[in-house]
Amino acid sequence: MKAAVRPGSGGCRISSAAGFSHWGAGRSAPELTEPFTFVVGTDGALRLAPRRSEHVACDGGDMVLGAGEISFVRENDFVCVFRDSDLPEAWNVDPPV
Repeated sequence: MKAAVRPGSGGCRISSAAGFSHWGAGRSAPELTEPFTFVVGTDGALRLAPRRSEHVACDGGDMVLGAGEISFVRENDFVCVFRDSDLPEAWNVDPPV
C-alpha cells in the first residue's frame, strides 16, 4: 500500500478549531456524519482524511504515532468528555519531564 501513496495525497493537517472548521466546510453533509480516517504523525500533528482513505495515505506513507477513525460532534457547551468539565486552559498531555 505504501508504494501506492502519491505526493500531495495525504490527509489535511489540523492544528486548531478554525483549521478543522475550514476543512469541514469542504466536506459534504453526509460525509460529516461519518467518522474520519485520522493519523497522528511523528511530529504530533493530527491529519484527517475522508473515512474510506487508507491510513498509510493519510500521512503520506510516513510513520505515525497513532491511527484510527474519529468522529466529531459540535455542541454549545464544549467540555472535556472524560471529566465532564471545562477544558483546561493549558495543554496537559505532554509526558512528565
